[in-house]
Amino acid sequence: MTKSLQRQQQVYNIFKKENPAAIAREIGEGAEKRGLTFIRWCGSGDLFPEACAVINHLAALYPELKQWITTRKPDMVALLSNSPSLYIGFSLDASEESLVRKKQVESINHPRLYFSYLRTGVDEDTMGTAIIFNQQRNKSLTNDDKRKCCPVDAGKLKTEAACGKCRKCFSEKVYENTLRRESNER
Repeated sequence: MTKSLQRQQQVYNIFKKENPAAIAREIGEGAEKRGLTFIRWCGSGDLFPEACAVINHLAALYPELKQWITTRKPDMVALLSNSPSLYIGFSLDASEESLVRKKQVESINHPRLYFSYLRTGVDEDTMGTAIIFNQQRNKSLTNDDKRKCCPVDAGKLKTEAACGKCRKCFSEKVYENTLRRESNER
């Protein structure tokens, strides 16, 4: 854990000090060398303004590279470009603050915004989100909607490397399902 936190601090410091276009170019070149078609931002942690600048430069330099971004901060979503390669998963929960943030981010109207939800109680309204995560270690929560519930939380996948195998919460399917649901609601 200590090494991971130290590495995160190093990356943060680089983003704070270096040229965002240069960082974006380095990330894009690394993705090309590895044959990656997508990258994921903020699997843990959250966005900050300098990261948004790098993301925007990366989208401009490598428009074919899809970027899956997770955040809880409406003000960071407002800093992101409308590039077709950016997909933003906005995290919600049952708190009042979360409802306020949801309204704020909806007013930004990013074209590829979708919602995830961290469920901590059995009877929570998950607000029609695209993906549901159950609070870890809470065995009383159901995994009733197989299309939406995280398979790790459901015990269907082991945690190690699960996200890279599953990609349920950062794939075109989750975004397309969001669009279909919204169109059916109209």
